[in-house]
This record gives sequence, structure tokens and C-alpha cells, in this order.
Amino acid sequence: MKAVKDSQIAELESKLLASESANQKMHEDFQRKYTEMDRSVREKEDLLERTKAGYLEKEQVLQAANQDLQSKLEDAQIKERQLTWSHQDTVKEKELRIERLQEEVQDVKERWDRHVAEISRSTVERDMEWGSAQEEQQRLKRELQQRKDDLDR
Repeated sequence: MKAVKDSQIAELESKLLASESANQKMHEDFQRKYTEMDRSVREKEDLLERTKAGYLEKEQVLQAANQDLQSKLEDAQIKERQLTWSHQDTVKEKELRIERLQEEVQDVKERWDRHVAEISRSTVERDMEWGSAQEEQQRLKRELQQRKDDLDR
């Protein structure tokens, strides 16, 4: 019986050693797989962080470019408004100048018409005075001639 027990103990010790050996091997395989998986996860996390940093950098560059373009757009809009206001002011000034010049032209026309009318009246008066003076001269000549004739007789 002792021999059977010793043989069973030996068999159980052998199974225990085999089991411990298998367990040790499984533990080593697990450790190796865990280490590989951990390394793989770390590499992927590192790649993810680098990718994320690259995208953040690109985003910052794009945001800076966007701000620059936005600033340029605002500057262009301000310049456009200034040019529009300047153009409106210029158009208004031209309209006022045209209006003043039209008033001046109208004033000059009126003065010219009055001047022409005055010259016409003056010319008519002079012509009438001249005509009257000629008639008076003719009358006086006739009268002189008649008196001469009267004296001669």
C-alpha cells in the first residue's frame, strides 16, 4: 500500500510538475503576448499622439491662414466702403458743381439778354434821336433856305 501511495504521490507530483510547467509556460506566453500587445498599444498611442499633434499643427496653421484671410477681407471691405463713400462724395460734389454752373450759365444768359435788350433800346433811341436830328437838320436847312430866299427878295 505504501508503494501504491508512493506511486500515486509520485504520479501526482509528476502531474503537479507538468501542470506547473504548463502553467509556467502559459504564464510566459501570456507575459510575452501582454508585452507585445502593450508595445503595440504604446506604438499605436504614440502614432495617434503624433497624428493628433500633426493635425493640431495643421489646424493652427489653417486657423492662422483663416485669420489672415479674414483680416484681409475686412480690410478690403473697409477699403471698398471708403471708396464707395469717396465715390458718392465725388458724385455729390460734381452734381453740386453742375448745379452751380447751370445757375451761373442761367445768370449769364439773363445778364446777356438784359445787356442785348439795353443795347437794342440804346441803339433804337440813338437811331430815333439821329432820325429826329436829321429831320431837325432838314427842317432847319429848309428854314434857313427860306429865310435866305426871303432876304434875297
